[in-house]
Amino acid sequence: MIGHLPWAPDGVGTPSESAPAPRPNVLDANSTELSSPTVRVANQLVISKIENQVAAIAAEFLLQEEISIMIKTKKAAARSAQADCEYEAVESLVQFPGRAAQETWRFTVLLRILDLLHEALMKGTVVSKRNIYYQDPSLFKKQAIVDRYVDALAFTFRVQRANLNVTAAAKGLVIGNFRVIGGNGTILHIDSQYGARLINDMYDQKAIDCSGIAWVLVVEKEAKGYPDLSSRAFLHLLSTPSELCAVPPLIFVLVDFDPDGLAIMSNYKHGSWNTSHENAQLNVPGIRWLGLRSQDLFNGTDAYEPERPGLLPLSKRDRKMAKKMLEKPAMREMGREGEWRREVQVMMMIGFKAEMEIMDSHEGGIAKWAEDRLMDELARL
Repeated sequence: MIGHLPWAPDGVGTPSESAPAPRPNVLDANSTELSSPTVRVANQLVISKIENQVAAIAAEFLLQEEISIMIKTKKAAARSAQADCEYEAVESLVQFPGRAAQETWRFTVLLRILDLLHEALMKGTVVSKRNIYYQDPSLFKKQAIVDRYVDALAFTFRVQRANLNVTAAAKGLVIGNFRVIGGNGTILHIDSQYGARLINDMYDQKAIDCSGIAWVLVVEKEAKGYPDLSSRAFLHLLSTPSELCAVPPLIFVLVDFDPDGLAIMSNYKHGSWNTSHENAQLNVPGIRWLGLRSQDLFNGTDAYEPERPGLLPLSKRDRKMAKKMLEKPAMREMGREGEWRREVQVMMMIGFKAEMEIMDSHEGGIAKWAEDRLMDELARL
């Protein structure tokens, strides 16, 4: 079941006559080259951890002992009044041969992922979780399995997922005029005249030249859903002072007036449970809320208009999500996000939500409304 690992210690991993043939390594067929083939110093530690893990497996194999891989997962800790994403580390052993076929399969999955990660690290290539899944779909069964174990391995090794040379497929778009300086000294010029650019993985970027940027507007639209790590890392880098960005630009966010919109904004500012061990390198604590708020639905009057076009009734899922948000430490009574709490309470009271397109009824459309609101916010500073 182990198969041949080309980088394993001598004499280890060579299949016996009765063992299955080794699975082919074809990771580079769909890899995306985002960096030099030279192994980065930052990844040497991860390579050593993977090789040490396989060396331990090899020793157990030669001694004919039960083979195991120790992984750590996160368990929700008792929440304090301050933190939204506190967790406890829980260790578990995945053994081969396992007590059941399921455990043997889990061991095989982990070993296969370790093999693919090692290859990507040695070649200096960055791959997506989707790439990894398609190297062995019959083994992995579904994408969620790869997602779960890649995250578990990053947590076990106490590194960011990017240090495994793994990234989720980028989906965020950016438009503007600025320069991105890469870790290897390369300079990427972003020019708005060429349209929006896909935000690729920003973990290997050294700095962003923000000398010509006064503010940034993050818009939750185009069916992009919750922010991917590349988008969060990009905004974190942009909001962090550096030699080329002594005074970072102000960052505003425009989201729908619904529980998902508030949750997306919270994801940018406070982080998420899934990335709780990486949030310090991803969060943008200074992000500012541009809209939508409940007052934007009143159309300039004190009277609420339930028949206004664009309003949608809250679903059962929406109400459940809103209640969970009110339980988050930051949004509890006397929490840091008092305005967010009030807006969620108003949303539940009126029983409606709205997408930002509702502001198209504003004179000049949503673009003019957003521009006016942004200028008002800047004038107050």
